[in-house]
Amino acid sequence: MKCCWIGAGILVLILVLGLISGAYLRNFCREASSELTLAADGKIPAKEIEEIRERWERHQTLLAMLCDHSSLSAIREEFRVLDPAGENFRETCLRLAAKLEAMGRSQSLNWGNVF
Repeated sequence: MKCCWIGAGILVLILVLGLISGAYLRNFCREASSELTLAADGKIPAKEIEEIRERWERHQTLLAMLCDHSSLSAIREEFRVLDPAGENFRETCLRLAAKLEAMGRSQSLNWGNVF
């Protein structure tokens, strides 16, 4: 009986850690998305965009554990082509913001994601 309680405790711990990490990633994606939308409008300097990219790189391990890898590779590709001096900068920022927003929604706890 003791093993059953230990197993249930481990399952609850995994559930709580998953919910916390999902909420953290959801907030990160939404924040990065809003910053990229502001950058597309020219309200954020290019240095801020580089910081968003660096934060993205720091979160790669957690993202790889929790998110779909095809989405991650698409976002990584958008970051790769994001150039503040480029002619398609605004469109790239908006595409990247939309992809990050979608990834943030995929990490939220709602009935559509659970079932």
